[in-house]
Order: sequence, then structure tokens, then C-alpha cells
Amino acid sequence: MKGCYPIALSVDLEFWWCSELLKGVKIEDRTEIIQDAARLLLDELSRRDCRATFFILGEVAEKYPALILDISKQGHEIANHGASHRNVFEMTPTEFEEEVRRSTEVLADIVCQKPIGFRAPNFSFDQRTVWAYDILKSFEYRYSSSVFPFKTRLYGVPKAPLQPYSPSASDICRHDPDGDLLEFPASVYRLAGINVPVSGGFYFRLLPVRFLRFALTRITTSRPAVLYLHLRDIYPDAPRISGLPLSARVFHYWGLNKALEKLRFLLNHMKFTTVKNTLGLS
Repeated sequence: MKGCYPIALSVDLEFWWCSELLKGVKIEDRTEIIQDAARLLLDELSRRDCRATFFILGEVAEKYPALILDISKQGHEIANHGASHRNVFEMTPTEFEEEVRRSTEVLADIVCQKPIGFRAPNFSFDQRTVWAYDILKSFEYRYSSSVFPFKTRLYGVPKAPLQPYSPSASDICRHDPDGDLLEFPASVYRLAGINVPVSGGFYFRLLPVRFLRFALTRITTSRPAVLYLHLRDIYPDAPRISGLPLSARVFHYWGLNKALEKLRFLLNHMKFTTVKNTLGLS
């Protein structure tokens, strides 16, 4: 069994405390891992001559411009993850437009090139945010990767198409054949008629690595796939917060000690590229 379509590797470059389950939690020690964890990941990618797409939070770019420039110089795609990690469905169109403007400008200033890709924090595009695509188009974005075809407590559009598509202006689940902006949904594997998330994050740490490899290979027999990671997903020295509810502890720390080993296995046995290349965009 061999997939025919490419697999995009993407990294959401944000502060480790941006997780939605940590909202309202008092965090006294905000030791940052971004530079050390990013260097670890970049070294792994460099050893295999692998390129990825980094969806970068504007506030991270403002704080670490040299790191962002280095990521770009190593051949990775620089894309936008918003400015402040606010959920898009909690914003007004005016607020979202300002977030996109701010983050676009800071990234373009650093790498001297405007990003063409956007990922909403927490995959927070849904039926309430169909207006967001027009705002992205006004800034000349060519694709988004902001829809999750699986319903969770926080996010998800379970009836969304599974392959890249152009959302219509009135229905995020309907393809517009005349659309000029692509949505690349998070990858799910259809198992017994159910969408099983296999595209990364917590699911990357939760699922056995050979199942991830199997599912991604099966997906790519019919459509492109995308795998996403946060630095906190693969960095074994990521800070632990005591006193979290069980659900938050499982979500943040399950499988963390073996995650880097799993990533190395996938990098050694599968071929990844950027989102831009996967979608055939120049």
C-alpha cells in the first residue's frame, strides 16, 4: 500500500501556554521553550532534508524575529497563525481583520515576503466565520488550514469536505467551484463511517505511531494529507503544571515522553513537504 498524494508537515509556532485548556489557569512559571524546541525540530528536519510549513503566531514573531528568519532561510514555508491566538469565532470581522493585518505585516517585515497561508488558532473556523475567508482574500492569502472535520468540545465542522476545497460564501461545508482560496482541512481517517482525527497535536501523541503511518498512507491514496504539531507536543522538557484537572493533564502530557521518537519514525519512513507544495501553489 502506497499513497499517491503528498503529506504536508505543519508546525503551529506559538507559546506553550496558548492552549485553550489553560485559559483561566494561574501559571506562575512561564519558562519559554520556543527557541530550544524549535532548534531541536529544525535539526531533525535538516538531517532528512525535509521542509515544513510553520504557522507562526504574530506575538512569537515579534519576540523572536531572528528565529523566524532562520526558519525561512532553511527553506521552510512561513505562514500565519494570527496575532494573539484568539479564537476567530469569538471575534468580530473588524477584530479579525486587525489580527490578520498585524500578523501579516510582522511576518512580511521579517522574511521580506507576504505569507500566503493562514491557520486559525484552535482550528476556529466554522459556520459562524464564513466571512473570514473574504478578509483573508483581501490580504492576498491563497489558502487556509483552519477547519477540523471532527467535532470536539471547542471546535470542529464534522460535515466539512475532507479534501482541499474552496468554501462558498454562505456555507463552509460547500465547495465553490469558482472560489479562489483553498481550505485544507485537518486530516481525518474514515473508519466504520466515523472521522478519526489523525492529523496531529494531541492525536499524534495519543495514537500508536504505526497506526498514524497506516492512516496517513491510506488517506493519501485518495487525497493530500496534513500533519500538524505544536512544539509542546514533541519537546520532552515542556513545562508541567501541577493541579490541572485530569482532562487537561491527559490532553497536554499524554505520550509526551515518546512523541519525539514517534516523529523521528514518521520522518524516517514517510515523505513530507510544505503545505504550499502539497497544494501545488507557487
